[in-house]
Amino acid sequence: MIFEVNISKYEQRTLHELAQGGRILPMKDEHGDVIAVDCITRHGGRLADCTLGVFRRFASGRSSAARKAGPTV
Repeated sequence: MIFEVNISKYEQRTLHELAQGGRILPMKDEHGDVIAVDCITRHGGRLADCTLGVFRRFASGRSSAARKAGPTV
């Protein structure tokens, strides 16, 4: 079974950087809500394509069809 996942150019760049060893650092307010994110590349640079909107889409799980996928045979 194949699922199509429509992701934006920014989401694709962010996912690629995360796969290469980058990380997302969420910044939270006093209530614990995420108010901003910094995406750090594996080389220590900042990725401008990783926005709060991209992070929220990843966090909600709407961008991934992997949770519907079964084991490979």
